[in-house]
Amino acid sequence: DEALSWELSSAKSGHGVQQLRDDNLTTFWQSDGMVPHKVSILFHKKQLIENIAIYTDYKLDESYTPQNIIINASSSSLHNYETHIVCNKELNEPSGWIILPCKPHKRQNIHDKYLKTNKIIFEIQSSHQSGRDTHIRQIKIYAPNDNKMHNKQSIFDKKCLFNTDNDEYKHDDEEEEEDDEEEE
Repeated sequence: DEALSWELSSAKSGHGVQQLRDDNLTTFWQSDGMVPHKVSILFHKKQLIENIAIYTDYKLDESYTPQNIIINASSSSLHNYETHIVCNKELNEPSGWIILPCKPHKRQNIHDKYLKTNKIIFEIQSSHQSGRDTHIRQIKIYAPNDNKMHNKQSIFDKKCLFNTDNDEYKHDDEEEEEDDEEEE
């Protein structure tokens, strides 16, 4: 795990960081406070980040489903208060994995292709149906992987693969089962 710490702006009891990261799509983080709801992730050192994926389920969560999301990134390990918006996304009744591409922040070199940061602040500005709190079932952060153009690997879960061609989520063991079936 590359993260030094995960911090939530608020959480209902039993619906915190552990549920957000447990690879179980039936559990979720539930905020319990005023908007914006925040997930702050601090890394040991600067990381290259291509995108962030979240899992939501509008049919189950309705008014708890995030609608407007902003992702901020720190531009300096010395000045964590200086952040820049690297993604701003409006969602419309999302269900499943949502890919949030992160662009380099303003203080990076103009030739940089990926975000490089030691801190991400993931903010839910509003929820559907003017809901007060929010549910997010999973968050995955993906580093660039030039060797595998179609599969992205999470910097937190070395066994997690995400196929961006068809937005399909798999674990390595599922891929091995498919390979076994093809050999037969």
